[in-house]
Amino acid sequence: MKKKHQRYKKRKYSAYKVAIAIVLTLFLLLIGNKAYELYVLHQAIVNAEQIKQQLIEEKNMLEQKKTDLNDPKVIEDKARHELGLVKPGEVPYVS
Repeated sequence: MKKKHQRYKKRKYSAYKVAIAIVLTLFLLLIGNKAYELYVLHQAIVNAEQIKQQLIEEKNMLEQKKTDLNDPKVIEDKARHELGLVKPGEVPYVS
């Protein structure tokens, strides 16, 4: 009778270990899922920051271009070279 009691006690302890292992596994799966979601959100933030930086650089470039286009010397240079315009009394040079 003593052997049966020892086997039963051993099985109970084994069932306890299995229950703990199941609970820990479920907990780790839950934590793993949340960690993956956090990783995905972090990547989205990094991508958004890169896009923001690119847009800031493009905005600065366009503002500089706008400032340049308001300069009379730049306007005259574009008219002469791109459109072939000349001032009154000048002879146009065609290459």
